[in-house]
Amino acid sequence: MPLSLHVYPPAFSLPSIDAECLATIAYLSRALPTSAWTLVAEPGLSEGEDELPCLRDGATVVTGFDAIVGHLRRISNGQWDLDARLDAQQAADCLAFSSHLLQRLSSLVDLSLYICAENYDFTTRRAYGATLSFPESWAVPPKRQALAQRRTSHLGISAQDLSPPSSVASSPDAGPTRAFDDPPRRDPPKMQKAKSTITRDVEVARRLNALIEEALAPLSALNDSNQHHFLLSDSPSTLDCHALSLLGLALMPCLENPFLASAFTTQFKGLEEYTRRSVKEAFGPPVTASDALVRAPVMEVEEDEGVEFGEYGNEDVGSGRAELPWRRARTRGMNQTMRGMARLMAS
Repeated sequence: MPLSLHVYPPAFSLPSIDAECLATIAYLSRALPTSAWTLVAEPGLSEGEDELPCLRDGATVVTGFDAIVGHLRRISNGQWDLDARLDAQQAADCLAFSSHLLQRLSSLVDLSLYICAENYDFTTRRAYGATLSFPESWAVPPKRQALAQRRTSHLGISAQDLSPPSSVASSPDAGPTRAFDDPPRRDPPKMQKAKSTITRDVEVARRLNALIEEALAPLSALNDSNQHHFLLSDSPSTLDCHALSLLGLALMPCLENPFLASAFTTQFKGLEEYTRRSVKEAFGPPVTASDALVRAPVMEVEEDEGVEFGEYGNEDVGSGRAELPWRRARTRGMNQTMRGMARLMAS
């Protein structure tokens, strides 16, 4: 029985709306043969899946990127380990750059998709609503937004700061134009408020530019300086998985306020090219919700027996396959829906 990887559904032409899910999909796509795993977009959390990504291996359930990667390494005796070929320096770079991205770039992705009210209301929330079933479509988006707010609170940038820049227009309240010999007057309150808002807009823009530079410049320098197809060598590593997931969510969504994506076209063209190439190589053609939720065959009933590595080997790893091994989640009954609602309300 193949492994089954359960993730949040697709969005933005990517196979998942969630960064950790994307990184895990990228890892399995590049480390495992297609016959060894299936990919299930979950429109609603099943029993035992309080967290995604979730890997099911028979009766064993593993959640989270690091735990899933560790499980794959163990059951394959290291054969499904993308970092096995890295030398000591490359392994150290892999750890350092991955930590940097997870700390710096993930916060910017949170700002872009969840904190910016325009982007959240018109794009992110609607993407969840179009793919999740009830009650998840109602409960998950605000929970994810609240999590993003906690993760970005240290940045000191709020939803109001990311609203469209204010413009100063002439107003009757400003009064007539002052003659040169008139005594100086204080600006009317509304004009003072407008000037304060503009100053704040400029400060926020500078702060965002500094955060984007801090997050992307080191990776851009690494990408521009190496002669390899991937970031560290001619084979993909876990760094490529983390980079692909976060860069993809930074670049690919079509947003009302594309402050993050615009940095690629103006400052980091090399990373834009790397991201688009890597998305195509790891995930194939642009993914739609129908690929995962409608056209994919229904997943088989999972058995208790786990995967035997010898059944699959590595015969088609890295074969440049065009499509992911999608399977459609089985339809939930009313009892499962009610239990899911109870779990969401209690969490």
